[in-house]
Amino acid sequence: MFVTTTQVKAACNDLEDLPRDIVKMKALVDLDVSDNVIESLPQTLCKMTSLRQLNVADNRIMEFPAVRRITSFIKHRTSLETTMPGA
Repeated sequence: MFVTTTQVKAACNDLEDLPRDIVKMKALVDLDVSDNVIESLPQTLCKMTSLRQLNVADNRIMEFPAVRRITSFIKHRTSLETTMPGA
């Protein structure tokens, strides 16, 4: 299921978190979960090698998982959109 899904647009859905199993979406290229109430990102997100655009703007995320891992993650992506709460 979702093996060939390349895009997920889930903005403005009051999502509190991302499922850890999202990493099973091997073909996912564009993930938009902006304007939700997500407080943290799963460590498994760093394993999504096909992901090129990640929009987590306007959530409640205060820090990214494992700074070293997310730095490596960002180097291979074309777009990362974020805003910190209160910014």
